[in-house]
Amino acid sequence: MIQSRTHNCNELRIGNVGERVTLVGWFENMRKVSKNLGFVILRDFYGTTQLVVETEEMMNVMDGINKESTISVEGVVRERSSKNANLPTGEIEVVPDKIEILGKCIYNALPFEINQSKDADENARLKYRYLDLRNPNMKKNIVMRSQIVAELRQRMYALNFMEITTPILTCSSPEGARDYLVPARNHPGKFYALPQAPQQFKQILMASGFDRYFQIAPCFRDEDARADRSPGEFYQLDMEMAFASQEDVFSIVEQVLPPVFEKYGIYKEASKAPFVRIPYLEAMDKYGSDKPDLRIDLVLTDATEVMQGCGFAAFEGQTVKAIVVDDFTATRKQIDAICAEVEVQTARKGFWFRVDENGEFVGGISKFLQDICHREDPTRPVTQGMDAPDAVVNNNMAAVMDVAGFNYRPFRYQVNYKKLPQQIILGSETASTVSSRGVYKFPVERKAMAVYEDHQSSSYDVEHCNWSNLPEDDFIQHEDLPYCIGEFVWTGFDYLGEPTPYYTNWPSHSSLFGIIDLAGIPKDRYYLYRSHWNKSAKTLHILPHWTWPGREGEVTPVFVYTNYPSAELFINGKSQGKRTKDLSIGIDSSYTEAAQKSFERQKRYRLMWMDTKYEPGTLKVVAYDKEGNAVAEEEVHTAGKPHHIELSADRNQLTADGKDLSFINVRVVDKNGNLCPDDTRQIQFKVRGAGAYRAAANGNSASLELFHLPEMKLFSGQLTAIVRTAEEPGTIYFEASAPGVKGATLELISK
Repeated sequence: MIQSRTHNCNELRIGNVGERVTLVGWFENMRKVSKNLGFVILRDFYGTTQLVVETEEMMNVMDGINKESTISVEGVVRERSSKNANLPTGEIEVVPDKIEILGKCIYNALPFEINQSKDADENARLKYRYLDLRNPNMKKNIVMRSQIVAELRQRMYALNFMEITTPILTCSSPEGARDYLVPARNHPGKFYALPQAPQQFKQILMASGFDRYFQIAPCFRDEDARADRSPGEFYQLDMEMAFASQEDVFSIVEQVLPPVFEKYGIYKEASKAPFVRIPYLEAMDKYGSDKPDLRIDLVLTDATEVMQGCGFAAFEGQTVKAIVVDDFTATRKQIDAICAEVEVQTARKGFWFRVDENGEFVGGISKFLQDICHREDPTRPVTQGMDAPDAVVNNNMAAVMDVAGFNYRPFRYQVNYKKLPQQIILGSETASTVSSRGVYKFPVERKAMAVYEDHQSSSYDVEHCNWSNLPEDDFIQHEDLPYCIGEFVWTGFDYLGEPTPYYTNWPSHSSLFGIIDLAGIPKDRYYLYRSHWNKSAKTLHILPHWTWPGREGEVTPVFVYTNYPSAELFINGKSQGKRTKDLSIGIDSSYTEAAQKSFERQKRYRLMWMDTKYEPGTLKVVAYDKEGNAVAEEEVHTAGKPHHIELSADRNQLTADGKDLSFINVRVVDKNGNLCPDDTRQIQFKVRGAGAYRAAANGNSASLELFHLPEMKLFSGQLTAIVRTAEEPGTIYFEASAPGVKGATLELISK
């Protein structure tokens, strides 16, 4: 017993019936039956105990307590009338006569349910880590880690090993991984390194005469996760022995590890000492690994002879090994899942083949798979996205497909077309241009994998991945080459994950490839594609925005995306000249290094004023048709001081089914309605009436704000909020507010 409680929440049993006890823990849940009857679950580190509230006074106290508040309970133990055999405390309950709130949770709703935290968004789990660790499964893992470390220590002590703690701040050493560096305050310009492993210190100790030493060592490696390599921070059991042979080391490991795995492992059976010894060459030949899992009795079989002449060039002249599985009845879906798991675990692609009843190999890989597609649907041709055009053409993989699909590398289309019997090429994945909505980088230059401190990419649409290209590099192929089709752009929308080129740059967490951002708001590039793809809908779009305090007099290029052939630009009424799309630009002359630098291909599809200088005011463009008639115009104005919030919904008429959604554009504008493009203030949302707030997003790939909370920061002056209808018809009132600007209310009708 400790001062604040007589028992913990996993301690009371049937023998405690009639005792007066004090329990302390977190209020997990309450099932309210009536105003004077309710069943409460109290939880602490050790377990749970059921409380039964039987008075209106006690119920009023509980009604004022939110979940996960810390409370102290005094009451009497009694036997349950309905016992729960699945709980250690399932035979008893406590009837409280005093409840004291020790620490009140101020929030009515938790970011996630404690027992379901593993299903919650990872960012939310990390933000509320103290709640996540209350999950019994998470707690179990930490307890098990403590037990395993204690067990390892005891066994090492029993074998006469001494535990020594080595320094954390040290000098860098030439090992296999990159070091984390820590600046030294007292030595400007110099740095400590965090140890990748205590290797040097172990060697010093051995040389100093310490006979047997071990450490549960913290290791720090500034590298990405790889097969058999842990990134970041981790711990390992390190040990050194003087005057020891390889067998001596094996003996110690066999005495220490098997009992630990047997006691704490999740497998039915742990390996016993002595471990099986397999020579390296035998292991590689038989298992393809120097650390085979002997629980799996599948071994490699030499298939070189069988695979000769299969049509897969990668196998020709090579030793080919396969895992033979007899009586295999898995479905194609199951096989694909196995191959996908192999690729994840090995970072190598696996192939599977079928051998018929005569022992003959059935088809090459591509043809084999294509035949399956034809069998399932004989009406359509088959293609696949191939990432290395030269390789798949030279090994005939592309030749056997109905249509050869190339991912990127449009500059290889003309060369490889001549080698293809189909005489057609599909752009199965194209472009991978990167941009952030409303973010513009200067100077305006074509770049591959450009990175900036703000983790954004330029919305001038001149940046791309190192394996890809700009949109016009595909436009020109599909317009000028009669055998070229497709243009499957990667991607239409930004998505969570793959934040190229910020692969490992925290907190980047979503892609920048999209024509439309993560909030569903079009980027500038949307209008470039629209101008090219949609000839019937008139497009006239100006970029960038024209609010650049501090850039007065500096070169600030202006682009116009339009399906009109020419346009004239004005800055504060002064003409900056007329530009006309240059349709004479061809493929062969426009992909030199100099042509790329000067945006030659872009001049065929964009109108660009590269030398314009910024001055506050009005940016105006007038478009002309092919006869030279002025047919359309567009203006962009320098924004003044942020004044109010502006709301617009994609639909104002909704269906009252509890599922229908309205996507609401939220922006901060000046008093004249001009977007304030640099405004990033946080907007608060409220929804009343026949609907509820659902989520929000701002399109910022480096924002870790939670989508489901009724608040979100603007990105480039805008964001999107989502409202969901109730099942009863009525009016939905959506309110948006923020400090320093006038709020706004939008009414939606749900029928």
